[in-house]
Amino acid sequence: MTEINIYVHKVTRNLHKMTKMKYSIWIIPPQSVFDELSKIINDLSIVQNGPVFKPHMTILGSIDRELSDIQKAVETVAKGTEKLNLSLGPVSFSTTYFQSVLVRVNSTAQLMQLNLDIIIVKISRYV
Repeated sequence: MTEINIYVHKVTRNLHKMTKMKYSIWIIPPQSVFDELSKIINDLSIVQNGPVFKPHMTILGSIDRELSDIQKAVETVAKGTEKLNLSLGPVSFSTTYFQSVLVRVNSTAQLMQLNLDIIIVKISRYV
């Protein structure tokens, strides 16, 4: 079963010297895949002195809304979403810190629709 999880990260705005919370919506893989990817991430982080993070796929990031509104939007979309069947593509590398190593997820119509549904619900109901 695929779990939709909301992950919170902080963004500091230097202009006003204040911290503003922003949110991302992640899909967490099933436990067996999660465990396997976690081991790879941990091993690579030791060898390459890189970041350790939870295996996930970001559906939508940098959301500047109240957490309760985001949770309502995700719950609304999740109720109408069938189980996701996703397949992994090739391993890629990037020069950005938070995407130093990544596994591509093969795009599907269902996955693209999930992204659109979350954007639509987020924009139309909880602005």
